[in-house]
Amino acid sequence: MTLFHACDSIIGHSEWLVEIFLFRFLIKPGCHLCDHARPLVTREVGRRDLPLLEVDVGTDADLLEDYGDRVPVLLAPDGVVIAEGRIDERSLRRSMRGWRPKA
Repeated sequence: MTLFHACDSIIGHSEWLVEIFLFRFLIKPGCHLCDHARPLVTREVGRRDLPLLEVDVGTDADLLEDYGDRVPVLLAPDGVVIAEGRIDERSLRRSMRGWRPKA
């Protein structure tokens, strides 16, 4: 397989490429901790020009089982938890230090 063949095989799969770099913010409707963390997470991820998807854990049985009692949760693209529960600006910035803004 050539490099060009490998590149051809991913053309048309842009949604897959976006998901590789997608941060997920897991929430539950009516969660006061989620409401408090939302602007902090949105601002911090936005400062770095990174894609963010807000996900209601109630829409996915696996997410609900794994994270339902832990929301809000910010997941890195690789699934690593960056922040959860009582999220404050200082700790969120510290946790996101390794994620650099796009050039």
